[in-house]
Amino acid sequence: MNKVDESLMEDKKVENKIAKEFASTFLTPEKKDVSEVTFYKAPANQKDATGNRNYFFYVNGNKAWKVGASVKSKTDEVWAFGSNDIDLVEKKDTKDVTHLKINHWESK
Repeated sequence: MNKVDESLMEDKKVENKIAKEFASTFLTPEKKDVSEVTFYKAPANQKDATGNRNYFFYVNGNKAWKVGASVKSKTDEVWAFGSNDIDLVEKKDTKDVTHLKINHWESK
């Protein structure tokens, strides 16, 4: 396996973690459960001293509901979620999500 393949596999593991954490913590803008997370572009390293990596996705098939996740590069810990497009609605009780479709970003 080459470095590119290893990097893509690592990104997919991080995307899985982000999707599950987001879906277990937040609702859609319509206050419904998140059932699908689609990563729509390649992750990008932040251009600051944090060294974090940003991942970009939208929820439940709605391309207008874009969200970003900042992940600590060294530990793969999700540091923060944010959006310029939607208000993030936190669930009252976080719970594990059992049925979640995750669409990974793939270069075209």
